[in-house]
Amino acid sequence: MNETVKHARNLEEAAAHFGVSVPTLRRWLARGAPVVCQGGNGVAYRIDLQAMAVSQKEWTAAAARAREECDERRAERDSKLQLELLGPDEIIGR
Repeated sequence: MNETVKHARNLEEAAAHFGVSVPTLRRWLARGAPVVCQGGNGVAYRIDLQAMAVSQKEWTAAAARAREECDERRAERDSKLQLELLGPDEIIGR
C-alpha cells in the first residue's frame, strides 16, 4: 500500500478509532489486518482505517458463520444423543 493513504493512522489513533486497546489492534495485525507501513524498530505502524474496517466486517461475518455452523452441529449432536438415551417414544413432541 502507499504511505499517502488518506485515512492512515498510527497504532494508538487506530485503536482509539475502533474503540479497542493497542494490544487488541496488535492481535488484529498479527492475524493479517492490512497495514500501510509495517512498524518496528523505531518505525511507526501506519494503518489504513478504511481497509481495517473492511477486514473487521469480513472477520465478524466469518466468525458469525462459524458460530452458526457450530450451533447447528451441537443441536444435531444433542438430538442424536437424546434419541439414543430416551428412545423415539420419549421425544414424540419434537
